[in-house]
Amino acid sequence: MQRYLTALAAATLLTGQALACEAPDIGSIDIPSGASASEAEMVAAQQAVADMVEAIEAYAACVDGLSRTDQRDHIRDRDEAVDAAHRLATRMNREIRNFNRAVQLASR
Repeated sequence: MQRYLTALAAATLLTGQALACEAPDIGSIDIPSGASASEAEMVAAQQAVADMVEAIEAYAACVDGLSRTDQRDHIRDRDEAVDAAHRLATRMNREIRNFNRAVQLASR
């Protein structure tokens, strides 16, 4: 009975660890058009992107900390999340450049 409970506890811990690695929802980020957005909208979007990148980095670290067996179940999701973080940051940077251009043109 003791062995059974120990095995059950170990399985629960391993399952909990695997379930703890949850990819963030990148689709929830809305990046406004820099050409027409307000400064407040751009600052809010920039913070949301920074928070999302941090969440993706935490997810990737979580997956990297799993056993090889559990990693196989998450490795594709981790790679896709990291790629999505790069695309998200690239989009945000493009819209920041557009915003800065719009501000410069408006001040002339």
